[in-house]
Amino acid sequence: MPLVNIPQYYMPENVAAAPSIAGAVTFDLTAINQTVALVFSMPKLALLDEWSFYVFSATAGCNAQVRLETVDITTGIPTGTLVNANAFANVTIASGAGFYSGAFQANFTITAGTIVAYVIKALTAPTALRFGVFNDATASTGLPYVLDSGPTPMSSISPLFGLGVSGGTALQFRNVWPIISAGTITYNVNSSPNAYGNRLDIAVSSVISGVRLWFEADGPGLIKLYDADGSTVLRSVTFGVGLPPFLDAYINDFYFNSPIALPPGQYFLSVEPNTATSLTFYNFVFPSAKYRSGSPLGGNSLARASTTVAGGLPLSPSDWFVQLTQQTTIVPIIESIETGGVGQSAHTFVA
Repeated sequence: MPLVNIPQYYMPENVAAAPSIAGAVTFDLTAINQTVALVFSMPKLALLDEWSFYVFSATAGCNAQVRLETVDITTGIPTGTLVNANAFANVTIASGAGFYSGAFQANFTITAGTIVAYVIKALTAPTALRFGVFNDATASTGLPYVLDSGPTPMSSISPLFGLGVSGGTALQFRNVWPIISAGTITYNVNSSPNAYGNRLDIAVSSVISGVRLWFEADGPGLIKLYDADGSTVLRSVTFGVGLPPFLDAYINDFYFNSPIALPPGQYFLSVEPNTATSLTFYNFVFPSAKYRSGSPLGGNSLARASTTVAGGLPLSPSDWFVQLTQQTTIVPIIESIETGGVGQSAHTFVA
């Protein structure tokens, strides 16, 4: 069978409330020639064509250069040498908040496993230029890690960076979130829509045993897996008011009574309250569908979907409103995948 990219599903690691982004004084530019950097290992052979980042705030912007540099594997510090002659771009950063993206000098290829530093260097003097970070995703020790004009890796910064791949996708990294906002969805059985979740794109026949969900349940409801017809409920599981048993939201695993094998196709995962008491669900917004494919939450296998469950609806996929620049915080727990038609090999993708 042909090779298929299997998305990785990484929930944030520091969850105890609604998701939020902020600016960090430990990930900023305040003087000429200062740098911030993300050091990572290339997850696959890729033809790179674009860069992006989000600035949370800037008292005064600056002229800057985006660079992909080699890394000294003894010190872990960027060397100042480009990984490719075309691996740079100049950008003018304004004051205030904003999303920035653009093309490199030309497309170039980096091989899988190459250690790379994504560097942003101030060419003129900025004032309190703080890059956006995702508060709920605490980067773990090891790759990837970030640097702020110094030699010490930081394990508390998850940057809002992105790297685009020619053909309309982006690279996917653990704890690197190419988002521009994170928000809240509050709804109940009387809302319209009253079912929110994700459209799930299955590329390889997979066995789904349940879901991992980040939400706050003030009322009871159902989690449902809908078939590709958008109407048939394949599996469901109930949740109650006491889960999680805290005032704030947490990540929870819910398992179906029995796993289900899904052939390649598009399905729908939804969270549906069944009383007038509202529940709180969470949502990420990407600058484009291209950068949604770089989401640690599941790449382009997940796209926000909503519908109204009432009067026999939904009846078909057209009854679901799919937003390709957003994702909600529900992911499948994949128990196993098909291996070339010769059986199944256990492989869990929810980290």
